[in-house]
Amino acid sequence: IILHAMNQNIHNSSIHPSHINRRHGDIHIEVHRSDRMMHKKINPEEERRAMIIFFTLFTLMIFAQLMLVYWKKRHYRSYQQVTLLGLWLIPFLFASSLHFWKLLTCWAIWTLSSAYIMYKATRRPIPDRTPRLVYSYFYYAFKLCYSSGVVGYLLILSEFLQIPAIFGVEVQVVYVGGMLFFFGLYFGVLSRDCSEMCTDRMAASMGYGRKGSMPSRGYDPTVCLLCGDALNYNWALMNSSIQSQRINATETAERTVNLSCGHSFHDFCIRGWTIIGKKDICPFCSEKVSLRAMFRNPWETQNLMWANLLDAVRYLIVWNPVIVGMTQLSLYELGYLENPK
Repeated sequence: IILHAMNQNIHNSSIHPSHINRRHGDIHIEVHRSDRMMHKKINPEEERRAMIIFFTLFTLMIFAQLMLVYWKKRHYRSYQQVTLLGLWLIPFLFASSLHFWKLLTCWAIWTLSSAYIMYKATRRPIPDRTPRLVYSYFYYAFKLCYSSGVVGYLLILSEFLQIPAIFGVEVQVVYVGGMLFFFGLYFGVLSRDCSEMCTDRMAASMGYGRKGSMPSRGYDPTVCLLCGDALNYNWALMNSSIQSQRINATETAERTVNLSCGHSFHDFCIRGWTIIGKKDICPFCSEKVSLRAMFRNPWETQNLMWANLLDAVRYLIVWNPVIVGMTQLSLYELGYLENPK
């Protein structure tokens, strides 16, 4: 192609052929120089070092994931507590070092409010209104985080469609969208983990047994087995042979949900137990229940999908920094890093 172009220039211009030959020789000299530079750059020692770093990183990533799976399977409670501590502290430390005051403010508000709710959930004997208070708090926190994540995602998506560029606010839209999306994911994960711990403590305080054991609390078909309040008036009258005195038509307008095992709950309470508390078993008898069959509404299915996404974020926030730090430390000990940062 180069020679053809030079021949065309010879015929179409008054450039002397000797000039063309000189330029052609300069091109060959530059090509040879670039080849020598490439050979100098590809050093066998550097290539071997890069391969060692790659295999070290790959091995540690696989090993760390296997250890996390084993830890979660064998010692779930300690895994949950360490993960929650990491979720709570790691972003706070990064935000403090970067002076990210928006995250620090939201973190402080969430910490104070959740600490009060967790304090109420761990009291014994547990007050009658506490379960519903706990489920209400975490349910609305879940919905707020879900809405924040959706709004942030839509703002980021609008940037890909070049919609903010029409108004000249693309930078602000991306910043706000990314911040809302991250806040929704982060505080959503924190809320779910805290709610799971609260539901475990409340179930034990209310006398419910674990799988394979009998609950110590008596069964009353006229009351919700989670909050202890009366069920729907008509439902209680039709299904109760005890005729509990707690039946009150003015206080039991909420829809009643009957699980496949036969136990009944308030619609709001069982949603808090399953979606927020990450429980797929009956609170009373520990029988497996199908969440997809219980929540047939497409919008409710989206809530379950969001909950599954939150579980994946946990690894990204907590364990990825730990794995990367372990990798850098290992490479430093092997002499392949001068100073781990």
